[in-house]
Amino acid sequence: MDESRLARVRQNMADKGLEQALLVDPLSIWWLCGYYTEPYERFLALLVPAEGEPTLFANRLFPDASGCGARVVSFSDTDDPVPLVAAACAHDLPLGVDKDLAARWLVPLMGSGAATGCMLASDVVDDARSVKDAREQDLMRAASATNDAAMRWLAQRLRPGVTSASIALKRARALLSLRQGRGDAARQWTLSALEDARNHPGLHPQGMLFGTALPLLPFLPDLLDSASLQALLDELAGGMADRIRRILDCRDEEYILNSLWSNTVIVNFTLALADQGVIAWGADRLYELIINGKSIYSRLLRISRRRRESHPEDAPIYRRIDSLRSDIMDGKVEKLLRGVSRDLSGPEEEKRLLELSLKGDLPGAFQWITCGEIGHRLPPGAVLLDYYAYPANRSGQLLPEDMRYAVFALFRREDGTLRLRRLPSVDFLQVRRSLLSLTGGPSAEREGCCRALYRLLFQPAEPFIGPEVRT
Repeated sequence: MDESRLARVRQNMADKGLEQALLVDPLSIWWLCGYYTEPYERFLALLVPAEGEPTLFANRLFPDASGCGARVVSFSDTDDPVPLVAAACAHDLPLGVDKDLAARWLVPLMGSGAATGCMLASDVVDDARSVKDAREQDLMRAASATNDAAMRWLAQRLRPGVTSASIALKRARALLSLRQGRGDAARQWTLSALEDARNHPGLHPQGMLFGTALPLLPFLPDLLDSASLQALLDELAGGMADRIRRILDCRDEEYILNSLWSNTVIVNFTLALADQGVIAWGADRLYELIINGKSIYSRLLRISRRRRESHPEDAPIYRRIDSLRSDIMDGKVEKLLRGVSRDLSGPEEEKRLLELSLKGDLPGAFQWITCGEIGHRLPPGAVLLDYYAYPANRSGQLLPEDMRYAVFALFRREDGTLRLRRLPSVDFLQVRRSLLSLTGGPSAEREGCCRALYRLLFQPAEPFIGPEVRT
C-alpha cells in the first residue's frame, strides 16, 4: 500500500464529508496498493475507511493479492460478494462509490443496508491520481521521449503510396493466384510485394522484407525460381545480425519471443531447402546461420543475469517479474494438462510494464560469430560434432515424423587449418527414444541403447574422424 497516496485519497474523502469509499477501477486499485488484475465480469473492489486498514475484495481465481498491504477478503464464483462488502462497511455512515461500480453490484449493495446511502465519490481518487509525484513525472517524460523518438524513426522510413496493408494485399493476391493455378500472376504479385517491402523496411518492427516473406515461406519454392529464392534467403540471412541486435536491445518479452521464433523458422526453412537441393548453400554458411541463430538464447540469459547484477536497486522489480512469470507459466500448464483456462492478461500486462520500467542499458553488443572463430578456439587435432534439431519440411511445422538432426563436424588440423563438413542428417525420434530408454529404461536394455546411439550419432562421423584426431 502506498501510504502517501492513501493519505491524499483520505484527505479528499474528508473534504467531501466521507468516512468510507468503495473503489472498483482496477487502475485506481493498482495505483493505491500495487495490485493489478483485470476482473472482467467478476467483482473486485477496495474499501477505503477514513482510518484503519483498507480491505480488498478479490475472487480466488485472481492472482494472489497477499502482498498488497490491505486486508484481503477472498471468495469464489459461487459466492455473492455483496454481503461480504456490506459486513465490512460502517452501516451508520454514507458510502462513497466509484463511477465504475456496475448496477448489478450497486443496487443489491444499496438494498443490503451496508450504509445510510451511497454517493458518487470517484473524484476522491481521480483527483489524487491527477497530481503526479516526481517519480511519475519522470516516467511520463521518459515515455514521452520514447514516443517522440519512435515517431521520428517512423517518419524517416515512411514513403507515400505504400502501406503494410497494400503489401499484405499483394501477398494475398499472390497466394490466390497460386491456388487458381495462375503461376505467372502469382510470381508477379510476389515479386511486387517483396520489392515494396525492400523499399519500405520501417513498416514492420523486424524489417518489412522479413515480415512479408515469413508468411510466404512454405509457398516460396512454388512462387520463385531457384535463383530468386536463393537471393531472397541470402537477404534474410544477411539481416539476421541486425534482427538479433534489435532483440537484445528490447525489453518486451512478447516481441523477443516472436522474433526468436521467426529467426528459427528462417534457419529451419533454409536447412530443409538445402537438404532438397533447392538452394546451394555450403556447410560453412549453414553452420554459421545455425550457431548465431541458436546462440541468442544463451546470450539473452547471460545479458539478463548481468543486468540484474549491475542494477541491484531493481531487485524488487525482478522478484515481481519472476513471480508473475511463475504465475503465468502455472496458468498455461494448468490449461495444457487439465484443460482449465485462467485469464492471464492481467499478469502478462503487468509483467510487460515492469520489464519496460527497468533502468539502464543492456550490456554487451552482439557480434556475429564466424565458423573460423569457432574453429580456432579448438585445440589442434580436436574435432567438434554439433547437432541441430529442425523439421525437414517446407512448412516449418514441427511435425515429429519430419524432425531431423543436422550434423556438422568441424576439425582443426595440427597445422591450424580448419575443415568443416555437413554429415548426413539423423532421425530425431530414434535418437530421442534411445536417450529415454538409456536414462529411464531397464538396465538390460541400456547396452543396446548405447549401441543404437553410437550408430546414430557417431558412426556417420567415423570416416571424418581419422587417427589424426586426438580429442
